[in-house]
Amino acid sequence: MTRMSKLAAPIMVAGLTFAVTTNTKADDNTVPYLTIDKTVTTANFTEQKLTDVLTSTTVITQEEIAASNAYSVADIVGNTPGVEVSRNGGPGTVTSFFLRGQASINLVIMVDGVRSQTNALATVKAVDIPLSEVEQIEIIRGNAGALYGEAAIGGVINIITKKGKGAPKATASVSYGSRNTKEAVASYGGVSNGTSYILNVSDYSTDGFSAINTSKKPTANPDKDSTKRKSLHVAASRYVSDNVEIGASFRKSETDAEYDSGTAFDLATDTHLLKTKSDDLSGFVTYTKGDWSNRLTITESDLGYRDFKNGAPASFNAVIDADQTNVRYLTTYNFTTENAYHQLSGGIETTSSSYTNDGDNHKRKQAGTFAGYNGNFNKADIQLNIREDEIKAIDSSTIKNEAQSYLVGAGYYIRDDLKVAASQSTGFRAPSNEELFGYGGYDKLKAEEHISQEASLSYFGSDIYSHVTYFVTETDNAIVYDSSASTCVWPATRCYFNVPQLQNKGTELFVETNISEVNVQASMVLQNPKNRQTGKQALKRAKRYGTVKLSTTYGDYDIRSTITSTGEKLGVSDAKISGYTKIDMGISRALREDIKLDLSVENLTDVEYENTATYNTAGRSIFLTLTYTP
Repeated sequence: MTRMSKLAAPIMVAGLTFAVTTNTKADDNTVPYLTIDKTVTTANFTEQKLTDVLTSTTVITQEEIAASNAYSVADIVGNTPGVEVSRNGGPGTVTSFFLRGQASINLVIMVDGVRSQTNALATVKAVDIPLSEVEQIEIIRGNAGALYGEAAIGGVINIITKKGKGAPKATASVSYGSRNTKEAVASYGGVSNGTSYILNVSDYSTDGFSAINTSKKPTANPDKDSTKRKSLHVAASRYVSDNVEIGASFRKSETDAEYDSGTAFDLATDTHLLKTKSDDLSGFVTYTKGDWSNRLTITESDLGYRDFKNGAPASFNAVIDADQTNVRYLTTYNFTTENAYHQLSGGIETTSSSYTNDGDNHKRKQAGTFAGYNGNFNKADIQLNIREDEIKAIDSSTIKNEAQSYLVGAGYYIRDDLKVAASQSTGFRAPSNEELFGYGGYDKLKAEEHISQEASLSYFGSDIYSHVTYFVTETDNAIVYDSSASTCVWPATRCYFNVPQLQNKGTELFVETNISEVNVQASMVLQNPKNRQTGKQALKRAKRYGTVKLSTTYGDYDIRSTITSTGEKLGVSDAKISGYTKIDMGISRALREDIKLDLSVENLTDVEYENTATYNTAGRSIFLTLTYTP
């Protein structure tokens, strides 16, 4: 099949999809316009209209989650501007997020404003939260180190979970689909006697598919790699006085994911299983009086990995345990003057972590203080943030890194519906414990230093929202793993090195509008993440990628489609990862006021593609979901 014919089918189907949906006009069934009505809290610690935010931001609402084809946080986040997702096989396997072309560890993932746990290599804990628990997802693209500290270079993903609202009620859903994929979800929550509460349980399983393409890695096992996940989330809060609210939440997740290694040490009959357990217990208290607000949050997280090969513990990093305690205090004060609104913010954050890898113990302590100012004047907005962090990595010795980060931004309304904005920000990432003390670690590594600039133009009217953003990030002392180095041979003395300079510059475009009662969201990113010395493209990051989402209502049916396209990427050892175009579609109908039936088709044209070299992805898949909401 020629390259043209490979592309023709997806493009023709995309065109047909658009033609059909744009001609399914139905009276009084206009799809609601979404973006200009959204609010966000992650961008500056307090609720803002999305159109007032200076930095590039995406908000995914509960309604959009429910109307999507996504079955995981990674799926839905991966269809937003500036975000690329790479997965080593099916659900439950290693998943990496790349924001603004940065490395997968140069971002912060938060749950309800609390930084998600990382392991000793600084890899963010798998975000294995069922979408049934999620109220909203907020994505801040670009360097947010002055707000959220170490590693927030590519940006921040904040997952906000559901709270009890309204009269107590139960909801439930069951799904079944390709590869014997099954999911059952049940929740109960609301407000009773002044207490807000919610309970959510879910059970997910799939027979999966072979994680590795055995035609490229013959040593991998060709059998299907299944995944099972059970999760529990419970949260409650109550106002104990007019000014004081207290609350707590507990989240537990257990995942068993089979995977393929494909290394030269494996036989085609070898099996691999990664068992992951994650517990998060969080409590908070807020005190609000007039324009002054305070919030103290304490979160304890425990993470455990058990890696099995052929039913027995694997020989290397088979048992990993980690625990983390995060304490965060935030205070904000709002006041107004003539023709202006002002907000002052500040706080402290400490994180204490310990890791055990096959009996080898590491500790890591982080402490940060931060302050900020946000001003809204007649036609201008100003944002100023500064933060100071200290990171201690503790093993047989203690290595300390200190850094200051800042953000300076301004926006100006040329007209009521046209706004320009610009910002400059700095950030850093200290070497992880594994990079310092682990296999091939080097205790003289320097911290990464990042400086970013962006400029944007936004237009928002009654039926359109659009923006174009130009961004540049320069990185000094980037930390990389080089398996080809002469010192990285067993027993390795050094595998980690500082690269003098990396760079990414590019343009991000987004538009949302309604055309003939079809809601259209389109985004594209053109970037060039590279090593400035060698000119080599950064691994697993494309130079161009984009998404088109279409949704409409026709009679009793809600119809949607998502077209995703990405350019060529580089994998490990310069392996080529070809670009692709993929189409997902879905249709749902309310059978009664309290029962909805949804049919989703993933990868409609059954495109064969990779997002990690040699690892398989799902072919055409069909899922049916029945949801009951009293």
